[in-house]
Amino acid sequence: MKSSGTSTSKNKIHLSSRQSALAQAQAYQVGEALEKVHSDYKVEFHFRESLGDKNLTDPLWKMPEKGVFTEDFLQDLLSGKTDLVVHSWKDLPAQSGGETQIAATLPRADQRDLLLFKKKSRGNPQVRIYSSSPRRSYNLKSLLRDILPWQVETVEFQDVRGNVPTRVKKLLSDDVEGLIVAKAALDRLLTNSRFPEVQEELRQALSQLEWMVIPLSENPNAAAQGALALEVKSSNSTALELLKKLNCEDSFFCAAREREILKEFGGGCHLALGMSVLRRSYGQIEIVKGQTPSGEVLLSRKFIPLKKRNPQWTPERLEFQALRKELEVTAQSCEAVYISKAEAYTEKIESSLFWAAGLQTWKKLAQRGIWVQGC
Repeated sequence: MKSSGTSTSKNKIHLSSRQSALAQAQAYQVGEALEKVHSDYKVEFHFRESLGDKNLTDPLWKMPEKGVFTEDFLQDLLSGKTDLVVHSWKDLPAQSGGETQIAATLPRADQRDLLLFKKKSRGNPQVRIYSSSPRRSYNLKSLLRDILPWQVETVEFQDVRGNVPTRVKKLLSDDVEGLIVAKAALDRLLTNSRFPEVQEELRQALSQLEWMVIPLSENPNAAAQGALALEVKSSNSTALELLKKLNCEDSFFCAAREREILKEFGGGCHLALGMSVLRRSYGQIEIVKGQTPSGEVLLSRKFIPLKKRNPQWTPERLEFQALRKELEVTAQSCEAVYISKAEAYTEKIESSLFWAAGLQTWKKLAQRGIWVQGC
């Protein structure tokens, strides 16, 4: 295959990304996948800082809209210094030119947000949460009062910058109770063996923290959160061909559709609006929630069924149908407990992890003082 005027050569492809541990973990994930499907190619990695990495003072929503984590790599692609840039897709600006394109994505990681909360702060009536996202602040302020297992009087969000380990460290050292992070980011750092010091640091921190996985129904993700964007120069036919075998069509479709929705509202991380697109075997789910730039409160949940649809499927019971029976509960200890109905749970079951069938069950359990991991 010919390189069409870039640095791609036979048996070598140049891959660039930011230099944080998370960005490198994502780049290595892509590079390893490339070498697995194209064994005659060797990936050469290039890491450096972006504007967003250098400016850790301003909250992201106050910074320039045009790709604070991605724009620095554009010229490298156009000049041929690199063949492929791996981005967190949510960092890319909604508006993009035609000289480069997103050629592929890998299977998407968990797109939900995660609350990390200091164990020693349980019970505090005034809760302060680190997050610079207007979306998270708007969608979670009232929800956290309902799902934290004690009487919460106020929830206040404070700006925070830095990579995930830096933010977790700041949480533990500062006078705040919690931190919201993208679950995909933490998952990738904890499962990549290339960064044992980062993993150990995070594990030690997590031993001091409680955690909750926030449901998409109440807090839809930032557009394309959890998805990787593999950006190449549009004229680089070699790179485009190489990436065809890597692309996950469902992940690409959902991330691209979320960015279309984002673009409809003007785009950018300044929006107090989240959007989740999910593909299931029975159809497509779209959730949009938050506040539009004009101040309109928006909650849209749409179900697009498959053409051939089981008549028993209804939008109200998309994920599963539970058969509930009255069973005698004996005292036991479990690593994790799944609770389909709040009334079914008794204190005879001891566990450190609790999962609820849905949000209403979660809220009822929280009223009983039970910390629920998610639903």
